[in-house]
Amino acid sequence: MSNTLMIATVIILLIISFVLYKKIPIQFILIFLPILGALALGLDINKINNLALNFMVQTMRSIGFMMLFGLMYFTMLSKTGMFEQIIEWIMRPFNKKLNNWIIMILTTVISMIAMLTATPTATYLIVFPIMVALYDKVKFDKRVAMIIAQTGISTMLFLPWGQGVATSAIFAGVSPLKLSSSILPISFCFIPVIILQYIFFAWFMKKYPYSEKSVNQNNHSKDKVNVDIYKRPKLFWFNLVIFICVILCLAVLKLPSYLVFAAGAFLTTIIDYPKSTEYKPLWSQSAITIFNITFMIVSIAIFVGIFNGSGMTQSLAKGIVAIFPHFVLRYIHLIILGLSVIIIRFLPYQLFNSFYPILIQIGKEFGLSGIEIVAPFSVTLGLATGSSPLTPATIVGTTLLGVNLDDYCNLAVPIQFVSNILVILIGLIFGVIH
Repeated sequence: MSNTLMIATVIILLIISFVLYKKIPIQFILIFLPILGALALGLDINKINNLALNFMVQTMRSIGFMMLFGLMYFTMLSKTGMFEQIIEWIMRPFNKKLNNWIIMILTTVISMIAMLTATPTATYLIVFPIMVALYDKVKFDKRVAMIIAQTGISTMLFLPWGQGVATSAIFAGVSPLKLSSSILPISFCFIPVIILQYIFFAWFMKKYPYSEKSVNQNNHSKDKVNVDIYKRPKLFWFNLVIFICVILCLAVLKLPSYLVFAAGAFLTTIIDYPKSTEYKPLWSQSAITIFNITFMIVSIAIFVGIFNGSGMTQSLAKGIVAIFPHFVLRYIHLIILGLSVIIIRFLPYQLFNSFYPILIQIGKEFGLSGIEIVAPFSVTLGLATGSSPLTPATIVGTTLLGVNLDDYCNLAVPIQFVSNILVILIGLIFGVIH
């Protein structure tokens, strides 16, 4: 075992231990363990600093600024009462017939439509402010809502304009459009899995009724100080038009998401809450959430930047592959994919990118193309990232719902692990996964 592999293995084991121990903030673990590991490998502190900073900048450019302005916009928009009015209209046709099945279907449909933005974080920012009032009204388990939404999101990860497909296409050596066409048949494998999730959760919520104990009581949406004074029923149509424009700018025009959300926040501020005594308390509410999420994003970026840049990720990937006998290597990509929900529960998902070149090279020895190796990861990996506390989108989603992050992940991981295996098996049966 090389020094790089040994140090990488020790770091991974320590991270898993600290995650289970729950006594030290995971953010500091993600920051300092890779730094110590890189120093042990002989890297200069300035080199380590550059690796961390470069990936931090890349991460903040991709999701950090979108999250900042998105949370600011939706914090204010949810306070206007617009979403409560929409939910009331949705419920009228159902009268008293509204049940868990209808709510699950609505969550899936709205999530899939919102995922036209091709960004899970933006999807959560759109879906949950709309649906949270409905979940509260019928006491629907919000952890279940998050799992249902994430499965719907994963189904839509074939979109060629999504960052995941674009990144995977580089490794596969094809265009995003060509990779997308190969992923689409795999997305259809989610349909029976979604139905099975509905059946399971209908039983689960009947046996284990929704309890407020699963909700983070610090959630800003539960702050009783600001319930009615911020509602703007007379500005409903203005807020709705702005909201629709935001969705169109993201999903159709493909404008930079942070600019779109910043514009939405600006218009909502000057029209709904023009006085500083009105908008400053709302900004303060979102500031706490933004800090917590940004802290996690930065710590993950430091970990991934140093771990990848120091060669520890590549060494770990080669070490894992070397464990398996040659006849098993034909299916190594499916084995790693099948375990991805559990792996990403403890490790940042960005590390998987370093596995692709190795898996593609092994696949070629068995006559598999780069597309056939990468395509399954592009969609089913969404089940893993959506169940991990180390994924920024998961933190945003649970924050918007007011769900305790650990409680959500403890429920999501076993369910999405089974769902992931089912998608793989269905894909193998129908010949769309190789």
